[in-house]
Parts: sequence; structure tokens; C-alpha cells
Amino acid sequence: MPFIPRLFIRSAFAWFAVGFIWAAVITLIKVADRAELRHAFITAHAHILLVGFLMNIVMGVAFWMFPRPPDRRMNEPLAALAYGLLNVGLLLRISVEWAHAEYGDQIFGALLGASGVLQALGGILFAAVIWPRIRAARVPPKPSAGQDSGGSAS
Repeated sequence: MPFIPRLFIRSAFAWFAVGFIWAAVITLIKVADRAELRHAFITAHAHILLVGFLMNIVMGVAFWMFPRPPDRRMNEPLAALAYGLLNVGLLLRISVEWAHAEYGDQIFGALLGASGVLQALGGILFAAVIWPRIRAARVPPKPSAGQDSGGSAS
């Protein structure tokens, strides 16, 4: 498996494991009766599983399985940048989510917004890199009406 798809897929399973650990933390927060933090951690948990696991695995499998046009190579620097933007944005999101709930400062709100922008840019770059690989299947030409189709007409 090429490096870029392997990077996305391995990261997806790492985020999957983080998601389970995060669920345990949410349970501890519930026991500590910190409802305001619990909501922030649940939101971060959803991002860990949906963006971290699901999007990374979808993107990795797409880079691995979608056929490459014979005349083009994948733009690996852009694919790596898409990976970085998506995952740095997610790291920023889960790092700031609790602080925004706890302190409510505008800077944390701005960082949450920035995390969303980074993730969106990662998704847009992924679409730009994968787009040339989405094309119709090659169908062999049909024989014309006057040509023998290869079978006997006895």
C-alpha cells in the first residue's frame, strides 16, 4: 500500500483508539458532575470519531482504491497537506473545546473557528486531489452492425 493511503488509514485507527479512551474520560467527567465540560467532551468525542476515524479511513481508502489515470500521478504534496490540515484542525478542535466550555474566552471561540477552517480546507484539498480519479469505467467499443461479432451464425 502506498504511503499516503497508509498514513490516512493508520491515523484513522489511532483516532479510533483515542475515541474509546475519550469515552472513558466522558464517564469520569459525568461522575465528577461537571455537565458544562461533559458537553464539550461529547462534542469533541463526536469529532474524534467522525473526522478522526471516519474521514481519515474514507480518504485513505479512496486514495488507495480509486484508479489513477494512466497519464497522471497523484499530487502527493497536496494529499499530504490535506492530511495535515484535517488532522491538525482536529487536534486543535479537541484541545480547545474543553477550554472554550470552561473559560468561555473569545480566543478559544476563534481557535474553534480556525480548527473548522483547517478541517474544511483539508476536505477541499482531498476533493481536488481525488477528483481526476473519478471517471467513467472504460467500456470496450461495440462492434458495428456490419461486422461479425465472433460467433457462428449457423
